[in-house]
Amino acid sequence: MDISSRHDKALQSLQLVGLEGLETRFPDQLSGGTPPDKAASEWITDNPDLVNEWIKNTPAVSGQKLKLAYVAWDSEIASTHVVKAVLETRLGYKFDMLQVEIGPMWAGIANGDADAMVAASSRSIWTFNR
Repeated sequence: MDISSRHDKALQSLQLVGLEGLETRFPDQLSGGTPPDKAASEWITDNPDLVNEWIKNTPAVSGQKLKLAYVAWDSEIASTHVVKAVLETRLGYKFDMLQVEIGPMWAGIANGDADAMVAASSRSIWTFNR
């Protein structure tokens, strides 16, 4: 396929998904996504029964600060921000968020540079992909 045909095909594809006129933007400029903290807050508002079940019998604290490490994967960004928002708004914790690569995240947990993380086991991911 020549370059003109590829260009036309790309424009048709953008039109099909409602993104016509945005062909000069990079992918991260197309999503129009909600910031993670706002999305987490909305999820918590929409799922109060789940949140209440999670924190049932968990004592509140007064401003205890924790370092929460996470990997910049969509799933981990979302889940970490939900956990952060629940623990801050419902139980009184405060967080320093540490976005790191997977290896440094596990190392940080092991050596105490981070207090907690919310992540799936990379071993199950790697085993699944073999």
